[in-house]
Amino acid sequence: MQRRLASIVLLVLFVFSLGLEAGPRRRAAGKRTPYDESTPGGWLAANAFVLATPDLVPFTGDLQPLRAMIGDADVVALGDANHGTHEFFASKLRIIDLLVREAGFDVVALEAPFTVMNDLETYIQGGPGNPRALLHAIGSLFFFWDSEEVVAAVEWMREYNAHRGQNPAVHIAGFDSFLPYPASRAVLAYLNSVDPAGAPTALTQYA
Repeated sequence: MQRRLASIVLLVLFVFSLGLEAGPRRRAAGKRTPYDESTPGGWLAANAFVLATPDLVPFTGDLQPLRAMIGDADVVALGDANHGTHEFFASKLRIIDLLVREAGFDVVALEAPFTVMNDLETYIQGGPGNPRALLHAIGSLFFFWDSEEVVAAVEWMREYNAHRGQNPAVHIAGFDSFLPYPASRAVLAYLNSVDPAGAPTALTQYA
């Protein structure tokens, strides 16, 4: 299956209404309390789908409305109302689990330096590495990734790959080049392996 992208950067696709009055979703037809959908609270109460839990669990029935929203999209963008809230990050892992296991997605891309994500990719594919140390190293610039919840997502991907059977491996990628020195070193290492004569020119330009 063509590689697809599950990106954790752009917009909230799922509304958590655990604190909202979303009971009408469970009431029999014709018994629904009318809501004023011209107000934000009324619209949410009338349209939100309630998640049973934000944490990763075996069942996915409460996530199935998301499958209809996604349709045949190749890119699903996940975001949050703020950085650092446990429930947002935990729910993303639930959604990633659904997308990988049931919808054929196999790439998780983050707004993070691609060089660091390349090292995490090595770890996710079963190689050596320390995800906590790698994420902590970019914490001053990308503090929202330096969390136990993101480490849990990385460990989930590594564990999935170790027991995926015939299913495609899941990958992680970064699409930010904010750290120039690791990026330039990666380019120079590549040039030294495929075009040693051209590497000195690149080194001069970087200098």
